[in-house]
Amino acid sequence: MGQSKIKSVQANGTYQSKFDGSTMYAFEVELEDGILGDVSAKTEDRWKAGDEVEYTLTTSPYGKKLKLTKPDFKPFNSNFSRKPDLDTQKRIENSWALQTAIKMLGVLEGDRGVYLSEVNTTALMLLKMRDKLSEEVQEVVLDDSERPSASKWTETEIDAMDLEAEKAHSPNSLPF
Repeated sequence: MGQSKIKSVQANGTYQSKFDGSTMYAFEVELEDGILGDVSAKTEDRWKAGDEVEYTLTTSPYGKKLKLTKPDFKPFNSNFSRKPDLDTQKRIENSWALQTAIKMLGVLEGDRGVYLSEVNTTALMLLKMRDKLSEEVQEVVLDDSERPSASKWTETEIDAMDLEAEKAHSPNSLPF
């Protein structure tokens, strides 16, 4: 990847993007370090003479293609670490609990206040059950030869735990 300034920009027509059908603007760009190539952009004024750019040059059967970015530009999903928004997460969880409670209780029949109270109580119960289940259930991921880092326990360890559980629940282990 190189870095330079744009020396000149020459419009070279438009075309329809095969990706999303939008109008793309084609340009021939010359950089101050002597590199010359074709660039596409979604707007007519994306690149101007004097702009500092980082570039990659590729050669194809259609000519020399430049990929330009402004220095220190980070695309939306590239190296983007978003801190979890706890309020948003809580609203999502509450919405799930309310929707599930309404599905469980069915259509409103009778007093609206009583129904909404039952929905609220059921939603709270579901959230508490989910939290308790999360505490009790251990994560088990079987070995996956294509993703070895995905395993928490090996198959041998899981088999040993299964044998231990079977012994504990065998007919010979009954207290009478």
